[in-house]
Amino acid sequence: MNARRNSNFGNAGTDAATPGGWRAVGATPSLRSPLRARSPGPRAFTLTEILIVIGLIVLVISLAVPAFNAMTGGRSIDAATNQLSAMLGRARMEAIGLQEPRGLLFYRDPATQRIAARLVRTGQASATGVSSVSLDLVPNSDPMFLPVGVGLQLVDDYAVPPKPKDDRYIGFNKQYGTTTFETPVGGVILFDQSGRLSSRPYGLVRWNDPRVPNATPVPSEMGNFLYRPDLTKKAAPTGQPQVVAPPVGMRSQFGFVLYDEDTFKNAGGTDEDPQLGVANTSEVGEENWLDTNATPVLINRYNGTLVRGE
Repeated sequence: MNARRNSNFGNAGTDAATPGGWRAVGATPSLRSPLRARSPGPRAFTLTEILIVIGLIVLVISLAVPAFNAMTGGRSIDAATNQLSAMLGRARMEAIGLQEPRGLLFYRDPATQRIAARLVRTGQASATGVSSVSLDLVPNSDPMFLPVGVGLQLVDDYAVPPKPKDDRYIGFNKQYGTTTFETPVGGVILFDQSGRLSSRPYGLVRWNDPRVPNATPVPSEMGNFLYRPDLTKKAAPTGQPQVVAPPVGMRSQFGFVLYDEDTFKNAGGTDEDPQLGVANTSEVGEENWLDTNATPVLINRYNGTLVRGE
């Protein structure tokens, strides 16, 4: 008995030869050892587990930030540029496909105070002048709103008398000459039937020509838009011009500038031109600020692509 037990003790490297409950002297407990199973203390995280958790956190943040920016309006000049590129591309393709002028009319939405654009086409009424074009809204076209906080003004070369003063940027106005609107409107970017950028005098159609001779003119899409909610409640057709034209000399524009509205307003800027078409020295500081701080975007005359400056 003793000899057998001694021989087992001498076999220190073989667990299988050791009777249950016995352990060879100097041997390391196996993974199945009761002593190992009952070891106290929590199990630590491995490096692989920690890296996986960090990766998941980074992934969730990368998905959540764009969604948060979208909900808050994401003040992104790049996003506004992409939106305008898509909308201008649509207007140009419709001009080519339908073989008639198409463009965008920019305005400030009275309900949300955001800058938006609507598709325009030639209207039924005739504008004054051989080279002028009358513009009406495209029916059932949805507006395009710029991101919250992004400002826009159209680049213009309109000379304000007395020269050399000029109105380099066109904001959003409720008044054209003696005509007052409910919706503040800005300028127009227009493509001709060949899809080329067009610089032409234009008018905004308030009343369509009656289809029956001597009948009362019918309010246009543009008229109801300008005089929300209904043109017939704002003005009578008798004695009213059918087309409202911007000041003499103003033409459809060829580019725009984008900027942060809060920064612009904090610098004392405003996008309203209450004396549009009249020499207005109060706009000099605003336009100098736009020259320095805004992002200029010009439109290629032949293919309608946007060329962004610095």
